[in-house]
Amino acid sequence: SSGINAEWPLRPGGKTQDPAVTKAIQEARDMQTKVKREIVKRHTHDSTIFMQLTGVTECILYAVLLLGDLPGIVIHAMCAVLLVIKKTLDHFVISFINFKINLVLQEKEVIEIIELARDTLFFEPEVRGPPEWAERADLTKLELLKKVPKPIKRLIGVKRLDNALLTVYDGLQNTRLNKQL
Repeated sequence: SSGINAEWPLRPGGKTQDPAVTKAIQEARDMQTKVKREIVKRHTHDSTIFMQLTGVTECILYAVLLLGDLPGIVIHAMCAVLLVIKKTLDHFVISFINFKINLVLQEKEVIEIIELARDTLFFEPEVRGPPEWAERADLTKLELLKKVPKPIKRLIGVKRLDNALLTVYDGLQNTRLNKQL
């Protein structure tokens, strides 16, 4: 039971009103089932089967289901919205990433990156110790928690969202995982 109500678009005889509605319901069920299966596999440590996420929308849904303990209605609403805007969102994100890559690869940016690398490799780096590390970590956590818009915090729940964001932050700070990225 995926939780998506398939009875709504049905006529009394059991036939759907529109094949597109039936297809959309089935795609939403498939997406939700696929993500739930992967979460179960993750929690049972079955490393022989890997899920292939295609596109930004599936990655968003996977991250939300894995990291956030959301109410069912919010998950169903997200599935519905992501299903409707899947192609548009995927195209927008790819275009945005390409735009940012082109900005970074401009001549003046490349020169700045080369100078930073030169300074890091050949000149005496600033020595930082554990007190500075802790201070920078706390500042980064606060900035991360401030970046989420308030309507999203209200929708998901402040405590849940903060826990999910801090889980992601801790995962990125793990030295073994950080090297893999």
